[in-house]
Amino acid sequence: MRKTLYIVMLISLSVLMTSCHAWYNTQMADVPLLQGKGDVRVTGGVNTAAMFPYSLSGTASVGVTGHIGAQLYGSYSDADQFHFHGAGGYYTYLGESHWVLEAYGGAGMGSTFNNAARDEESKPLEERTAGDAVRFTYQQYFCQLNIGMADVTAVHFDFGLGLRAGVMPYTLKVNDRDQVVKYDEKDVLPLFEPVAFVRIGTSVVKFQVQVGTNAMAFQEDRLHDAVATMPFSLYGGLSFNF
Repeated sequence: MRKTLYIVMLISLSVLMTSCHAWYNTQMADVPLLQGKGDVRVTGGVNTAAMFPYSLSGTASVGVTGHIGAQLYGSYSDADQFHFHGAGGYYTYLGESHWVLEAYGGAGMGSTFNNAARDEESKPLEERTAGDAVRFTYQQYFCQLNIGMADVTAVHFDFGLGLRAGVMPYTLKVNDRDQVVKYDEKDVLPLFEPVAFVRIGTSVVKFQVQVGTNAMAFQEDRLHDAVATMPFSLYGGLSFNF
C-alpha cells in the first residue's frame, strides 16, 4: 500500500511540476467493431493521464453500407484544449467468427494552451508569476487499423486493439512571462497512438475501459520540453448501440 501511494505521489508531483507545459493526451477514439449497415455506435466518457489533465471525449460511428464505415470523434477540456477528427473506411467479419477487422483513413486537428500561463495574461506584468505561455496547434493525417471480437458470450463482451499512425504537422508558439517570443516554429511529427479496450454490458449499452499511449513522449526535446504528455492515458465511459 505504501509503495502504491508513493508511486501515485511521484506521478502527481511530476504533473504539478510541469503544469507550465501545454499538454497533449492520447486521443481515445472508439474502436467500434461495426456489424452491418445502419449499425450506429455512440460512446462518451472521460480520458485522463495520471490525476490530471483530463478531457471529455465522444465518438459516433456508423455502418454506411455492409462494409463501409464512418466515424467522428472529439475531445474537449476547456476553451483552449480541443481535438476532433473524422475517418472512414472498410470493415468486415473474419470468417464466421466474432472477429471484426476495420481499416480507416482520416484527418483532424487540435490545439492546447497551458492554463497556468493563460490565467496570468489578465494580470499586470509585475504581478505575473507563471512561466512560459505555450500554444501548440496541429493537424493529423492518419490511417487506423482496428481488430477485435464483438458480442462474445451472453454479457456481450467486446475486446480489441486499435492502431492509429500517420503524420502530425504542428505550430509551436512560446512566449515568456514578459511576452517575448522564445519559439515560433512549424514542423511535422510522427503520429503513433495504439489503444486497447474492453466493453461489457447488454446489446444496447456497455461500460468501456480503454488504455492508450502515443509517440509524443519521445518528442519533448524536439518541442523544447514545452509540450508534455504522459506515457499512458486511461479512458472510461459508456458505449451505446442503436
